[in-house]
Amino acid sequence: MTAVTSTDKAGVPVRQTAAERRNLPDFRDIAQSLAEDEHICARPIPMRGFDPDSGTMAYVGAPCKSTVASVCPACAEKARFLRITQCREGWHLDREAEIEKTEPTEHQTGLLAARSDLFDSYQQAKADGDQGMMAGIREVVADLDAEMRESGFRGRLPAFDREPKARRTRSTRRRQDVPDLPRLKVEKNTVGRKYAGFRPSMFITLTMQSYGAINRDGAVNDKGETVGDGSPRDPESYDYERAARDVVHFSALFDRWIQNLRRAVGWNIQYYGTVEPQKRGAPHLHILIRGTVSREIVRQVTAATYRNVWWPPHDRASEVYPGDIVPIWDPARMTFVDPDWIPVGGSTSCESSDAPEWVQKETITPCHDVGTRPSRSSASS
Repeated sequence: MTAVTSTDKAGVPVRQTAAERRNLPDFRDIAQSLAEDEHICARPIPMRGFDPDSGTMAYVGAPCKSTVASVCPACAEKARFLRITQCREGWHLDREAEIEKTEPTEHQTGLLAARSDLFDSYQQAKADGDQGMMAGIREVVADLDAEMRESGFRGRLPAFDREPKARRTRSTRRRQDVPDLPRLKVEKNTVGRKYAGFRPSMFITLTMQSYGAINRDGAVNDKGETVGDGSPRDPESYDYERAARDVVHFSALFDRWIQNLRRAVGWNIQYYGTVEPQKRGAPHLHILIRGTVSREIVRQVTAATYRNVWWPPHDRASEVYPGDIVPIWDPARMTFVDPDWIPVGGSTSCESSDAPEWVQKETITPCHDVGTRPSRSSASS
């Protein structure tokens, strides 16, 4: 091994230790510092761009467009000024924004028709096993796709060999204790109602429910110490579990709240909002809505949304894997598997001593060789 050296002002080599080398700035640190000084994106995304004049492809750096200052200060600042400009110029408009839609040209429709005909020919060649014909059609389609991109359009062209994805299904079950909300078709309207010549806005504040009493400013504990830091007065009765769930699911909760509110009023509500952490650590949301909504509707939507977001329940009584025994990761199947599954004689069938009924279905939780891991019954006894 050779020692890493540097030179002093006189040009004499000076040996550097490993600790000194670790203290030197990394190339990425220097690049990020330069990006912050020049107010440019510090996390550019490489994208492949097509030059219609020269017909060449090249990789260019596109800004990440992050809205979080800790991730990319330059993009977050640009996004902030964009929101300010949008609010100043569009908040008090009394009409909907007019978007001019470009109609497809005859050249574009002709290219798409030719591509559709080639798709039928490609499927026939694929069924016949003609690899040469398939390769020729792919070359022609690549030229058509390049010509279509030059003509100007948005969207992604479907591939001829694209495999169908599994259909995504969602549960339609609903809780019976949730109040029924009015369900209207959401119209493409963002302008609020007008009252006596004025079009007012509405300010809403959403706060999470109480998890227990906390020490506020000026609070004094039993020892006479000032502890106004938002800590619980009684840690034994404070609901830490629900407080943690509220923080984790807050973004999904607010997204569902906006969806339910738009469906309840029947128009596409526009808003500006900001999230502030309270002293107790819970998120606190301030929203400015363009237009007005009935306060009763706001209360109903808030109550129904909060009750629905925690379903299925998170209580300990419904835990499938209590204690230290948890599902293990199977890299071969790329999924988590039950720790009690044990292969029988090297076959693909599996058996489990006391696994739940839904776990015993191989389509949901496949088997995995876990060796001599004890079962839940023996571990808990």
